[in-house]
Amino acid sequence: MTIFIDLLGSWIIRASLITVMLTLTVSLNNALYQSNQQANAKKMIVAADSIIYSDVNMAGYNVSGVSFAIASDTVMQFAGDVNGGGTPETIKYWTSYNNATGLRKLYRYVNNENGGVDLPLGNNFYRVSFQYYNYFGKKTTRLDSIVAVRVCIVRPEVDRVDLVFTLQSAFQVSSLQDSSVDARCCRFRLLPRQLLSP
Repeated sequence: MTIFIDLLGSWIIRASLITVMLTLTVSLNNALYQSNQQANAKKMIVAADSIIYSDVNMAGYNVSGVSFAIASDTVMQFAGDVNGGGTPETIKYWTSYNNATGLRKLYRYVNNENGGVDLPLGNNFYRVSFQYYNYFGKKTTRLDSIVAVRVCIVRPEVDRVDLVFTLQSAFQVSSLQDSSVDARCCRFRLLPRQLLSP
């Protein structure tokens, strides 16, 4: 009888240890999955922001006249020599809205690249918005007075509606060029990128 009790006791202890190890393994896998999802969400908005930054910094370069053609909250279109080839390209950013998910997809169009195909920069964004500023730092909608653009990208973490990542950047553009100074040397980021999460 004592052998049976010893075997039963050892079986219970082994089962408890196996349960603890499995629970720990599942918890670590969940933590790793959530960490990867957060990193991917942040990486997607930083990548989109970097591409927009590169393009907006070249807005107005090698362009005579007004460089911005569309300047709305959700659509931005401008001309600039983004590839340094001497000929200005037309660059357009906009979003499409998915009624089923309530999320947006961000697109980039450059007329001289990929045969003028709309390329998606990312999907599942809550919001992508553009704000435009004049020389005095005031918001503007006048296409001929835009010298800075603020971009706001908000993306949720996968499977968690309560956790969103927001990236806000502001860039100087060269739509008001001084002919005595090379426009390329005067571009700088007005505000540092800030990656915020609540």
